[in-house]
Amino acid sequence: MVSAALDQWTAIRKPSAILQLIDISGSMDESIGDGKTRLDGALAGSTTTLGQVRPTDEIGVWAFTTGLTSQVDGRTVTGVGVVRPFGPLGGDKEGLKNEIDDLVHSERAGTPLYDALSSAYDYMKQHAEEGRINAIVVLSDGEDTDSSTTLNSLIQRINADQKEGGNRKPVRIFAIAYSNAADKSSLERLAKASGGQVFDASDPTKITETFQSVMNNF
Repeated sequence: MVSAALDQWTAIRKPSAILQLIDISGSMDESIGDGKTRLDGALAGSTTTLGQVRPTDEIGVWAFTTGLTSQVDGRTVTGVGVVRPFGPLGGDKEGLKNEIDDLVHSERAGTPLYDALSSAYDYMKQHAEEGRINAIVVLSDGEDTDSSTTLNSLIQRINADQKEGGNRKPVRIFAIAYSNAADKSSLERLAKASGGQVFDASDPTKITETFQSVMNNF
């Protein structure tokens, strides 16, 4: 019964374009019990929800911490690593799962949250399409530590886009505050400006349920 309802919901929902942004900073090594770290929990939550992503949905996955650089649309972006280039998922759910799981072996440092969100927002704004739910799903367990972008400047840009007709194909930010140390107030301001939402995952053992709640928006 539940499975049938989920299948029906998946069939009728709007097509989605989602860029997932995962914090892999040093604090993600903290234990959540049963021999697992915060990062283990985050990756499990992320991959568990892949069953709801349709082949025609567009999805990309970026990780962020200091010291990373990536080429995105022909320019160098600092602080993020492209785990999965943005595009239609097709039939490669298993490949995407493996790419996300590989983040457990990544190097971890600081938390350039605002820089990562700024780059992700600019990217999605360029690639947003009418008729799709265009969104950034960002998970972070702490405060920004290493960004050149300020919170206020990022919010001002988002607000300006809304006033300049961005509501035809808005890019919404759905944020997961993944510990009591997460900067929930800043995430709430960013989500509110974009028309998105913040989800409280201060209990890390319920991260999969939190990802499920996020995916219910798509």
